[in-house]
Order: sequence, then C-alpha cells, then structure tokens
Amino acid sequence: MSTQEIRNLIKRVEDLEKRVEKIEKLLKMRKEIAKEVVAGDIVRRFQTLDLSQYPYVHELKGLPLFLWVIKVARDKFNVDGLSPPEIAKICKEKLRRSRGVDRTGVSHALRRAKYYVDRVPLKGRRGYVYKIMMEGEKYLEKEIEQIKKEFEEESRD
Repeated sequence: MSTQEIRNLIKRVEDLEKRVEKIEKLLKMRKEIAKEVVAGDIVRRFQTLDLSQYPYVHELKGLPLFLWVIKVARDKFNVDGLSPPEIAKICKEKLRRSRGVDRTGVSHALRRAKYYVDRVPLKGRRGYVYKIMMEGEKYLEKEIEQIKKEFEEESRD
C-alpha cells in the first residue's frame, strides 16, 4: 500500500468517526425527547382519570399525596416509577395543588421516605424516579383509612 493510499484511508476513517459522533449525538437527543414525551404522556393520561373513584384524594397532603400519585400511575397506567417533576406536574394540573408540590418539595419528601419508596437513578440523565414499596402502600392505606374515618365521623355529626 502506498503512502497516499494510507493517507486516504486514514482520512476516510476520521470522516467515519465524525459521522458516528454525530449519529451518537442524534440518538442521545432522540432518547431524551422520547423520555420527555413519556413524561408528558403520563401527565396527559392522568387528565383522563376519574377522581370520583378517589373521593379522599383531595384530603391527602405531602408524602401521602405523592405516594398516591406513584401508586395510581403504576396501578392504572402501568408506569412503575415517576420523577419529582412528573409528580409535581400531575399534582398541579390534575389535582390543582400548588403549595408544597414543586419539584423540590416532592423530591425532598420522597428522599426522606426511604422505607416507603425505592429511589432509582435515571439512566443517562440526572435525577431519579421513585417507585412505591410495600411499606409505602401500607402507610398510604393507613392515611386513607384515617381520612375515611374522619369523613364518617363528620357525616354522623
């Protein structure tokens, strides 16, 4: 092989490496866009949820509310795990909550609830998704039972 042929071959390899870099960047962008679409999709799916099946939900606050959102996402929409921004957006857009339901508030409450949720790092991105654990479901059920009990007591009076 001549020197000129080797130079041409090296140039072609360098060009191919640049193309591969561009393709990798595009694939990464595509994955990020797909994740954003999925995140937006779960919020849209929650918009279709009939809240009359959950009369107690408007009484939930803080951690129990966030656990409820995670549980409903899993049970009704087959989405196992939500990020704090997704939870906050669902609380704001579907439940019309504003106090304490920003991304930071949700993240803080869930980060402290080690026994109730599993904190899973997002692949290829910063942040976490939270999955409700059995202890979290028990805790949520106790909170809901307490609210139902209070409703019954109020209706008797």
